[in-house]
Parts: sequence; structure tokens; C-alpha cells
Amino acid sequence: MSSQSKRTPNALIHETSPYLRQHAYNPVQWMPWGKESLELAEKLQKPILLSIGYSTCHWCHVMERECFENQEIADLMNAHFINIKVDREERPDLDAIYMDAVQAMGLPGGWPLNVFLLPDRRPFYGGTYFPPQTWKQLLLNVVKAFKTERQALEEAAAKLSHALQQSLSQRFGLRKDKQLPTEAAMQASLHRLEAAFDTLHGGFSGAPKFPTPCVYEFMLYAGVALKQTSLLQHTERSLQAMYMGGLYDHVGGGFARYSVDSRWHVPHFEKMLYDNAQLIGLYAQSYRLQPEAYKAAVVFGTFDFLNRELLSPEGVYYAALDADSEGEEGKYYVWRYEEVLDVLKDDFDAFTEVFDLQPSGNWEEGKNVLRMHRLPADEKEFRHLHSMLQRLLHVRALRTPPARDTKILTAWNALLIKGLCEAYNAFGQEEFKNTALRVAKFIDEKLNTQGMLYHSYQEGQAKGHGLAEDYAHVIAAYIALYQVTFDERFLSKAQILLEQAQSLFLDEEGLYRMAPLHSKDLIANKSNLFDSVIPSENAVMAHNLFYLGILLEKEAWQQQAQRLLATVSPMLQTEVRYLAHWAHLWLHYVRPTAEVAIVGNQALEMRKQLSVYYLPHALWMGSCENDGKNSMLPNLKERKAINGLTTCYVCVDKSCLLPVHEVSAAHEQLLSLLKS
Repeated sequence: MSSQSKRTPNALIHETSPYLRQHAYNPVQWMPWGKESLELAEKLQKPILLSIGYSTCHWCHVMERECFENQEIADLMNAHFINIKVDREERPDLDAIYMDAVQAMGLPGGWPLNVFLLPDRRPFYGGTYFPPQTWKQLLLNVVKAFKTERQALEEAAAKLSHALQQSLSQRFGLRKDKQLPTEAAMQASLHRLEAAFDTLHGGFSGAPKFPTPCVYEFMLYAGVALKQTSLLQHTERSLQAMYMGGLYDHVGGGFARYSVDSRWHVPHFEKMLYDNAQLIGLYAQSYRLQPEAYKAAVVFGTFDFLNRELLSPEGVYYAALDADSEGEEGKYYVWRYEEVLDVLKDDFDAFTEVFDLQPSGNWEEGKNVLRMHRLPADEKEFRHLHSMLQRLLHVRALRTPPARDTKILTAWNALLIKGLCEAYNAFGQEEFKNTALRVAKFIDEKLNTQGMLYHSYQEGQAKGHGLAEDYAHVIAAYIALYQVTFDERFLSKAQILLEQAQSLFLDEEGLYRMAPLHSKDLIANKSNLFDSVIPSENAVMAHNLFYLGILLEKEAWQQQAQRLLATVSPMLQTEVRYLAHWAHLWLHYVRPTAEVAIVGNQALEMRKQLSVYYLPHALWMGSCENDGKNSMLPNLKERKAINGLTTCYVCVDKSCLLPVHEVSAAHEQLLSLLKS
């Protein structure tokens, strides 16, 4: 914002969200979403102009510069509208409702999301980015329509609101089937999934391309469990392509949000915690199945990026880095040919043996996005490249960095805990586990307090009632932590949160709503079934019910998990790409889920040695004592270390194989179940 010191700030100056504060000195008299702004709209009978975005959104910045900094446009907005700004990461429930509304109008979704509402919050028109002249004309048209065609707007809003309030059963024709899809029924869905593969460039056909980790996690598991080698081959192709292209920041580590082209060459440069949290876990899982040096480079490089650029003083992680710096998209990340030559000097030729670098640029205006021609040939070349990239990182650090969104989001940090647990499984580095434990401690002490979970943390303050996604991902994180520590306190915490979630979010259809059922400021409370870049909270909760149901022998939770999965069964047979986390759970029903109990003073060490193998069907439990009689887990109570030796019990549906003492024997038992 220009000349801020000469301006009077609007009401957003009192907010903690970096995105809202970015707009605090706009001449538009923005207000936050809340009782005051909503009551003012009702009192003055003015339409609401709701503008939703997030701090690292490139086109949000563009529209701010072109429209919201324009005094003439601001005067028009201030005279005729109650102008409300929302950070979509603070209020994903609001964002989901009004995004659905815009798409129901037949318009494309995206951010910034600008929606016109009646004073009672019902939408009647909207869109995304508008250039200034178009935006000005649209404002005038809406003002005129609100004055002269109010009844037509009321009718449009009533129709839209009715559509938004429809249950998922009404919208998608869901039925409570008792039967889950058979393997034969799922084959057609898997064929449709394969038909969408981009077999040349990896990923799925078309552009832009998003990483979608939960799809590849399903493909890994399905490829092994169902013996579908094509799924494994395409996952490998895609993970390699994402690493080699511009999506991955070879200099500083970490992934950008998506690729704007079909070849993974040019990223949209913003970096999000949720992507990198999940991708650490995905590459670690893939490494366990097929060890490759580049996968280790991704896991360790992304972890370094998070600690260097997103780590907060509290020891947890901020939300995101902007795509722009100095008002230019990608400026921090791209290179001119001469710059790299000047830094690397005699090593330049060795660098360009692997990296595509053009004198005229490989992107635009003489700029190069670093991407690989080929993978490094061996460990020696990896090390040499790493030393060169470190020199470039040192030079890049002197540039003006992109802005950082300093919100601490509960669900995204929980995703990181789970990803770090996978990294610990694959590589055994204590730092991964210790970092996960540190993040969990912060959640316990600052965000899981006063009998509820909070959504975010900013400037020493927990904010916003936790949403279903927060509960789902934190429970999943606790389950993951239990399985790498055998500390039953994590299961106790998971159980408490799950019981809270049942009363807060579970509706009459047996699905979890995004926001608490008692929420009063929403015209609709959506349930998510479909995965986006993050798995659906209903799918995550179904996994939680399944795992905790087995670990704690809660039959009711196991039945609830199956009912949830059965609800989406008809769609699962046609839309597996968008229901991949549900499909992942389905694999647990069509292939044996191994309940692995390890008892004895070397229980954690045996578990650690077994975890280097890819065993997605294994649910781990254990005690480092010589018996499990003090455990809260029924399946551990009768277990003991036979003859004082650490003993592994592999069971399926309460039927157990012979207990064994050797890691190799336990691995053989688990592998036979996975491939049975």
C-alpha cells in the first residue's frame, strides 16, 4: 500500500490476519465479517460486498492495486455497500459457501472471490478477478438493480440459498448402502483414473497441474495391494516429474502451489504449508517402497525449507509464502543466465549438464525457472549439485523475499505432524520425530484448551472455534504420533477430540459439517465429501474412526467408519480421483489390515526397523514393558514378551499369526498379508 502514513486506516487495522491487514489502508471502508458489519447491513438495508482472498494470492494483490486502491472506485463502494473482507484461511467455511454460490451461478470459481449479498447475507451475484473498468461498471449495475429490481434479486437469492442448503443426499443422490464396492466394481473407476494420466509428463492431463498428494498415496497402496503396476509406474513418473520441474524449488527446497503448464515447468510461485507437509509424507512413503536419492532430497530439502522460512518463534509453522516480491511474480526465485554463470563460474558447465538454463531465458523476459534435464547420475553428482545450489541460495538470500503469512493454522500444522511421522518412518532421523512432537505440544498447550480446539493462532492469541478439518487432522496426527512413540496419551487425546467432534459436527445424515452445528453466522453449513489439495475432513474422520475403532476396540466407531464409506460408495465407483482418501480407506476393507502389537524393551526399535518398509496396511501398537497389562489397548493387555525377548504379534480380525522375535520374520508375515 502506498503512502500509508498519510491515510486513516479502516476497521481491518485491528485484525491479526496478514491478509486483512494488507487491506487496512485501502480507501475502501472494509470491515471484518462479524456481528457489527452484518447488523449494519441489516440496519441500513445496504447490499453487502463480500471479498474473500488470502495473503499469498497473486490476483488478490492485482485487484487490490487496480480497484481497491482506486479512490473513485472506493468512493462508489463506500457509498452503496457494506464492504466486508474475509481471509479464506481463517474462515474456510464461509469461503466454501460463497464459492459454491458463485459456481452455482455458472461462473468460474477462484480468488479473489467477490460476492454481492442481500443485507441478510444471501448471495445474488459474484465472480473472481475483475479489471477496474469492468468492476466499476459492475458496481453501478448492482446498485441500480438493488434499487429498481429488488424483487428479482430476492428471488435469485432465494433460489441460490435453497440450493446451498440442500443436503448432500439431495445434491448427489447418496444412499446408505450397506455394501462396499467390490474389487470388480472398482476396476472401472481405476480405468477411468488411468485414462486421465498424462503418461508423457506425469500427473493428470491438462493444466494447471496440482500435486494432489492423497491421490498418489492411494495409487501407491492400490498398486501394491491390488497388484496394479500401472498405478505404481505412474506415481513414480509423476513424483519424479514434480521434483525435476519448476514446481520444486531446487535452490531452497519446498514446492510451489501448482504448475501453470502441463509439463511442471513453470510454477505459480506461492508456497503453502499444507502442500509441503503432505508432500514430505508422500515422498517418504514412496521412498520406503522404491528408494531413490531424489526422494530423499525432496524430504530433507523441504524440511530445511520449512525450518528456514516458515518456522515461527513458537516452534510451529506459518501458513505460506507469497508468490510476489517487489510487486513481481516469482522475482525471488528466477535467474538470469549471467547471474548463475557469475556465481558458479567454473562449475557452470557441470550445472547446465543437469539444469535447463538459457541465455534468452526459459520462461519470460530473459528469466529462467530452474528445472532439470535429467536426474543426477549418482551420489557424487548429487553432492556436487547440492554444493552449487547452496551457493545460489546464499546469493538469493540477499534479494527481497516474498511476504510471509504468519498465521499458525491448526489443521495445516497437524498435516505436518503426520508428514514428519512418515519421514521418521522412512529415514529414522530423530529430528523428524522431535519436530512432530514439538508441534503437537504447541497444539496441546495453545490450541487444544478450555475444552475445545481452536482454528488458528496469531500474535499470542488462539482464534476461532475449530472446524471439522481441524479436529479431523489433529486426531489423525495424534494417531500417527502414537504409532511412532507408543505413548498412549496421544490416543487418549484423540479419543477426547473424536467424542467432541461427534457432538459438534455430526449431522442427521451421519456426515460431518464443516463448522459446528450451532454456528449462527452461516446461511448454510456445508459437508465436504470430495478431496481437494487436502483430503476431505469426512474421509479423514472415517479413517480416524476406523483406526481408533481397532486400537481401542470401539465397535461402534468401526461401524460408523464403514457407514461413512458406504455413503460414498456409488460415487467411489465413478470418481475415485476426487475421492482418493475414501478409496484409500476402502483398501483396508478389501485387503487385510494388520494389527501389529510389539511388546518388550526393544519394542520401539523393532517398530523403527520394520517401518523402513512400505507397509500401509499395518496399524501399530506396542509396549516397552515385558507385558501389556497396563495398556489402555485391549489388544495389548494379553500380550507379553515371550521368554523376555521383544515379541511381535501380527493379527487380522483378532486372529493372529505365530508370534516372532526377529524383524525379518515379522516383515515376511506383514508382506504376505499385504500381497494376499
